[in-house]
Amino acid sequence: MMYRDVFLECYQEADLGTAALLLEIIKSKDDALYHELIRKGKETRREQIVKVLCPDSIQSCRAGEAYLMGRSDVESLYPLAEQFAGRSWYAGTGEYQAMQQYAESYGQDDFYRRCLVMIVFREAAYAFHHLLTERGEIKKEKVKLVFRMLQQEKLDMTRQLKAAMLIQEVLTYRKSVLTEEMKPIFGGYLKENRQELLTAFREADASGRCFALEVLELDGEENREEILSYSKDSSKQVRERLLEILKNHREWETGVLALLASKKAAEREAAVRTLLTWDEEGYKKTLQEVYEKEKNGKVRALLEGLFTDGKSAAKELSQADIVKAPGRKKAHIGLGLSDPIFCCCPKGRAAGGRRVSAGDSALLCVDGKAGGEPGSETAGRGAFGSRSCRIYGRSV
Repeated sequence: MMYRDVFLECYQEADLGTAALLLEIIKSKDDALYHELIRKGKETRREQIVKVLCPDSIQSCRAGEAYLMGRSDVESLYPLAEQFAGRSWYAGTGEYQAMQQYAESYGQDDFYRRCLVMIVFREAAYAFHHLLTERGEIKKEKVKLVFRMLQQEKLDMTRQLKAAMLIQEVLTYRKSVLTEEMKPIFGGYLKENRQELLTAFREADASGRCFALEVLELDGEENREEILSYSKDSSKQVRERLLEILKNHREWETGVLALLASKKAAEREAAVRTLLTWDEEGYKKTLQEVYEKEKNGKVRALLEGLFTDGKSAAKELSQADIVKAPGRKKAHIGLGLSDPIFCCCPKGRAAGGRRVSAGDSALLCVDGKAGGEPGSETAGRGAFGSRSCRIYGRSV
């Protein structure tokens, strides 16, 4: 009996991990006592988990504690979101263990769901790694369960999108599988909370906006205008994803052509890229008009191949082009298509110059860097000393 009392005293004072181990021992010896301890210890276990999820080091730990214990609602956390955010990429393992130990005893109840919400606020990404995988594989039914519980707790669309991005980041090696699982979930949200989710999409980071396009494409016709609005996006990643979508929707021609008249160069660029993908020759007349009026260098560069006989807008080198570097003497380049090219360097100490293979043209410029392999774009770099010249070679 004495040892029993000591054992129970140790259990009462144990941390979460140790308590879980002791409970397993008790369950194997005395099932009735085990269930009695589970019933009486629920509140104690909750308080211990709160300390794990909202340690005193967090500025708003009291607000977090009030929410986790059911004394306040999730809206009370939104103004404090930045204070809850974690700083460690690997955060979440301890939180996951605490939650699972609780779930094994008490199930995935309302407290468990609130813990999941706090995981999102804490950005404890590795908790999702443990929650959603088994032997390295994604458990698809668990992905649905996570978002169902977040929805039950009335977490807003901004934070649910944040949860989706955390999951993608921590399980990047299974990103495509996760995306396919989460797309219909957010497609459902789009029908229930359209304006809130569209706002969350627009305010998300580049990864979130790419995911937004994936979701919007589920019902492309319904979301056509919203999809086209991403043509002004500043992210290359987003613009490339948009182009992939537009390639498959030539029936949106009217909307794409309208972008050519936009005041925003990014929208005009998106339209030009799309038309070139659809039918370069078929839209040549339209693109010719765009090219003649276009002032943005990046958009013009897309069209130069069509309207300059394949020549680059870059100036062609003459027989004796001169490159002048500030503070240095002129350096001359001799160009010959059948003879080797000889480049004189202002400080040509090495061999007085360098020869490039016949059939090449070259551009000489002053540079303080060294290196480069013959025949490459950086051929001749550093051939004449520590601060010398660089030869760009290309086949003619």
